[in-house]
Amino acid sequence: MLDKLIKKEHAAGAPNPGAIFDFEVEKRLQCMTCKRCKYKKIAERQLQLTAPVAPNVEKDTPVELGICLERFFADTEIEGVQCDHCNAKTTFTQRSRFITFPKVLAVVIQRFVFDDIGPKKLEIAMQVPKDGASLDLQAFESATKGELAPGEEALPTGAAKMVEPTLDQALLNEIIMMGIPELHAKHALHRTGNNDSNMAVTWYFENMADESLN
Repeated sequence: MLDKLIKKEHAAGAPNPGAIFDFEVEKRLQCMTCKRCKYKKIAERQLQLTAPVAPNVEKDTPVELGICLERFFADTEIEGVQCDHCNAKTTFTQRSRFITFPKVLAVVIQRFVFDDIGPKKLEIAMQVPKDGASLDLQAFESATKGELAPGEEALPTGAAKMVEPTLDQALLNEIIMMGIPELHAKHALHRTGNNDSNMAVTWYFENMADESLN
């Protein structure tokens, strides 16, 4: 909806109504064998967060937004990534940080989970700062703004590059319409053979606790 509004206002020569949500994120990959790093800058308009709760959590269980943010920005490990410097598949760490901050931070909480019966929606009560309190987002700010830190060495060009496979767009759309983030939907569809949206959705809910999906 926001993208449509932005295009409409742009065509009319009006200011961008989505500019207040714009920010930039740094994605940092580091090979745990050779310790070389790769940085990528990504323009974003919202954060896709997951709640650290069990699928059978009771209705209206309070969940702090700050905890969800800490989980998103935590270091995660990804196994089996090809490192061009090591010339082998190794384990990488992945980390996200803010390069710039938006005037208004939009977050989407992934509420769909999978239990013994099937997909269900988490009915949790998100807790946000009130009465003038605020979240300290500075703790998640990049110190180098997407560039190598002193003493770090860069991975060779192309190292740890994830080649995006060709996927069935119709199946992908079905998965996204269930509320699953696009990047996660692509990952699930690829992992399950790119031929069954139900199988992909099941795989996603069974593996959504894997922080490397972020």
